[in-house]
Amino acid sequence: MKKFYAVIAAVATVLATMFATSACFWFGNQPVEPASLRDE
Repeated sequence: MKKFYAVIAAVATVLATMFATSACFWFGNQPVEPASLRDE
């Protein structure tokens, strides 16, 4: 049972990282940054 929980924790960590670092699940369609937010 301990191994099962370790697998669940690993999968949850990977999913959380993917959703936190990308607006698109497949990393292919990133939103365009508005001009008002750009550092120029």
